[in-house]
Amino acid sequence: MVATARLSVAEIRSKEVEFIEKVRSRAARVFEVSPEQVIVRDILPKDDFGLDDNKWVFSLGTAGDYNKIIDVTAPQNKVFIVYGLKILSKDVDHEVTIAKVQKGNEVLDVITLEKAYNGENYPEIIFRSPIEINPNDTLKVYLYVPSGVTTPKTFSVAVLGYTAEKLGETITSALEQ
Repeated sequence: MVATARLSVAEIRSKEVEFIEKVRSRAARVFEVSPEQVIVRDILPKDDFGLDDNKWVFSLGTAGDYNKIIDVTAPQNKVFIVYGLKILSKDVDHEVTIAKVQKGNEVLDVITLEKAYNGENYPEIIFRSPIEINPNDTLKVYLYVPSGVTTPKTFSVAVLGYTAEKLGETITSALEQ
């Protein structure tokens, strides 16, 4: 885990470009098309992860336990790359202390958020390694609410990553319109 406060803007942009190209190449292989036939866009909470709307807002209802905020199985027409979390609520500090990320049943990263806050209101956390999600892979993200926190609580935590799909699935080329 690397808190992006320790990365320069140029380093963050370089990582984003690397992730975009990585997911584009992988999607081209998975869908058996050329990279030019793959569109890459930010993950949309509702359209890609099945949330109620396209806002990264979660109600955490159990103190002293992990609360699942994402549980998605990638559809046949999409691949994802997930590379981090962005805390969007100022009041998450000390009320959400750990994030856990799983692919299937394998825990890929456990992040102690208290170390990431470092005086920032909105920390951005980059995972040790980006998580590649192919069709039919399952991604789960949990947030830990410590004992003593009054629940339910509503927080905004964005999942950072990209969706890749064949051109025309969600976004079409301006030339096709």
